[in-house]
Amino acid sequence: MKTHSTALACMITLGLASASSFNVEACTDVAWNTKEFGTLISRTNDWLEPTKGEIRVLPAGSERLLLGLDKAGGSYKTKYTIAGVFSYGGLVHDVVNSEGMRASVLYYGPMAMGERVEGSISQLTYGEYLATNFASVKEVIANIEQIKSTLVELPGLPIAPKFHWTVTDKSGDRAIIELDPEGVNVYTGDDAKVMTNQPSVKAHIDNWDKVWAKQALQSSDGKSIIGEKGNVSPEQRYLHARYFLSHLTEPQSTINGLMKLQATVVKVPHDAPNRIVDGKMTEYATEWTISQSLETGTTFLEYTWGDVFTRFNVNFYDLIENGKPVSIKLDDPNLAGDITQAMIDLSNQ
Repeated sequence: MKTHSTALACMITLGLASASSFNVEACTDVAWNTKEFGTLISRTNDWLEPTKGEIRVLPAGSERLLLGLDKAGGSYKTKYTIAGVFSYGGLVHDVVNSEGMRASVLYYGPMAMGERVEGSISQLTYGEYLATNFASVKEVIANIEQIKSTLVELPGLPIAPKFHWTVTDKSGDRAIIELDPEGVNVYTGDDAKVMTNQPSVKAHIDNWDKVWAKQALQSSDGKSIIGEKGNVSPEQRYLHARYFLSHLTEPQSTINGLMKLQATVVKVPHDAPNRIVDGKMTEYATEWTISQSLETGTTFLEYTWGDVFTRFNVNFYDLIENGKPVSIKLDDPNLAGDITQAMIDLSNQ
């Protein structure tokens, strides 16, 4: 296992609620490096409510707040243009930059950050900062120790959300970044192919090794551990995705590869109570799914919430090349087919 560590100066504590009272576990992110068609990505976004997502383009040279929503933390200017999904009024959720590096955020309860100092980046903007300032995973890893981070609240949520991040580039390099109490842990290579939520990536890998050693995942007697517990816990989703990813054969095309890969991630159904929040059993469900080629920029999205059930595609590299700011609501029920040119046309109005 490839892991890098550096100490955090201080750990921030939460007075609003205990971690167990808001232990949301959501999302799966999977990467597949194919021989002929480059690196493919697929992920789900599962949450307690619609995240007010938009597909946006943020041009290089844009001014952004270091803390996300709080102007008191100062600002910086972006180095690279990014395009992708933004949530909650413009926070980066899942984007790719003009150099072909993608950054994505998933929930991670154990996250720990330092006290706020000058130049601190919050957990709301950490992934954005990586995507807008670095061209490759190697650059991210080389600079990760210099990034100062701090925890901030997101208005409307009962407790400050906590995350971990993944960065993946066109070369096939990929890293998962976890800010743990003992320091910053970065997982690369095969250890970073599959990402879910807490516990740590190390714990998921240990669990995988333990299960795989017993060959339980390979069982054909109907008692395989895949789905055995009948839940969508991070541990089960990790095993599910990694098992099926390990069986994928080389695709016939980019589209064929994206079709195969998106089937490895678990989608969480609506209406199924599965988590206790503030003493009450509640649900979280898959709001959207994204599958993307980092070689071509081809991206397929599916949105599933309320009365909206859409499937459409867009080329983020074409939007980046156009270079103009533009946004479309992710939950627009009229989205269908290839919306790339429609977004370009909208940016020119």
